[in-house]
Amino acid sequence: MLWQAVTEAFEKHFPGVPLDPSAPETAAASLNLVLQHIPGSSAGLERDLRNALNPDRSR
Repeated sequence: MLWQAVTEAFEKHFPGVPLDPSAPETAAASLNLVLQHIPGSSAGLERDLRNALNPDRSR
């Protein structure tokens, strides 16, 4: 469920961009690190990722 929620957040902000959870670099990166390296990442993406990680606090 967690990975699905994270994937949905990325798909919302970057539709059509593949996200490969099996890639070795994916497993080694924190979401904060990923956000720092994604051009065009926004406060909305960060918020949606936080909500994916803690659904009780979403919205």
